[in-house]
Amino acid sequence: MFDMAGAGIKVLVVDDSALMRKALTGILTVDDDVEVVLARNGEDALDVIAREQPDVVTLDVNMPVMDGITCLSRIMADFPRPVVMVSSITEKGAIATLEALELGAVDYVAKPGGTVSLNLAEAGEEIRRKVRSAAQARVSSGTSLLSRLRSRREQAAAASASSSSSSSRRTSAMRTTTAGTTSAHDLTARVPRTPRTPRTPTATWSAPAEPTGGGAPGELSALTDLVLVGSSTGGPAVLTMLAEGLRHDLGAPVVIAQHMPASFTAALAQRLDACCALRVQEVTGLVALERGNVYIARGDADIVISDRDGQLMARPAPAGPQYRWHPSVDRLVASALDRVDPHRTVGVLLTGMGDDGAEQFSRLHALGGRTVAESEESAVVWGMPGQLVARGGATRVLDAEQVAAQVNAWV
Repeated sequence: MFDMAGAGIKVLVVDDSALMRKALTGILTVDDDVEVVLARNGEDALDVIAREQPDVVTLDVNMPVMDGITCLSRIMADFPRPVVMVSSITEKGAIATLEALELGAVDYVAKPGGTVSLNLAEAGEEIRRKVRSAAQARVSSGTSLLSRLRSRREQAAAASASSSSSSSRRTSAMRTTTAGTTSAHDLTARVPRTPRTPRTPTATWSAPAEPTGGGAPGELSALTDLVLVGSSTGGPAVLTMLAEGLRHDLGAPVVIAQHMPASFTAALAQRLDACCALRVQEVTGLVALERGNVYIARGDADIVISDRDGQLMARPAPAGPQYRWHPSVDRLVASALDRVDPHRTVGVLLTGMGDDGAEQFSRLHALGGRTVAESEESAVVWGMPGQLVARGGATRVLDAEQVAAQVNAWV
């Protein structure tokens, strides 16, 4: 991790386009403490990293000789350091970016269309901010989300294979001693994969005018439970881990605000839906919230909670100028607290720079809600969750791998 109090930031810009390399160099060197070195493709980048030891790498996705995804894998294995992907805003670019974030990239910049130099100049402030934030990110070999997920999946597969093998041996033994019967087969029948929770009819959501704390357990419908999740830099990777860990019969809807461009959130929803036992969808219009479903805010807009005839709803809203980051976590939580009993609400604030979500999740905590902040040891950038902890608004401070289990226990 780069020491911001030290000398400067050395940034390696990797792109096969000379125009793009020149544009990014001009943007980054606006700050006097930034030094830029260049590479034309992934193979060239590995040589430059070994020689120059840059603090941060900006990495194009599509390049000849060695593409960005392959190069990123090599960087994480051999030269672990913060990487910011530079990706097109197409659907294909979004998918590649999400894969890169799972491999260990800490952030990304959406490459604009049109006149590259002009549009990049307009995005200059965002690029400089993300590179500086990346310089503070925690990156080490073998700790990317993908490596942790693979390890967990391999352990689960091994346990399943061991259980299956043990069952087969028991079945064989029982068949040997109970020839002519079918009981052994019945007892060791393979259990099918747990299906997704069937859709449940929408139910009335009794929203008090003022937070009352609710009644005793069981007095309210299970649908009055709500899980709110906020994340930013490093978030897509941790959201994958959270999605994989949520149980299939979770008794509450989950609403996520992840800072991300509009062109990326649909791909994120699809990616999470593929690995989650719950249904995952992007909120593109007014939608009724149902348990057993995960809802992701559309990028470049905010998401707010409302109700219609007592039924809890979510809808996209134009990005509010009073909020710096979008989709705004604070706005999501504030709108929810106007509609639901905080005692029946769970909040999760994951990795990200800045303080979005800290204010309103602290309010949720003060009103009796339960909150989780991702730990400093786990977070790529301990900005948002760190601010929640600093305000005393975290019920639990947990590593990313522990968050899903805590949500399952509370809901």
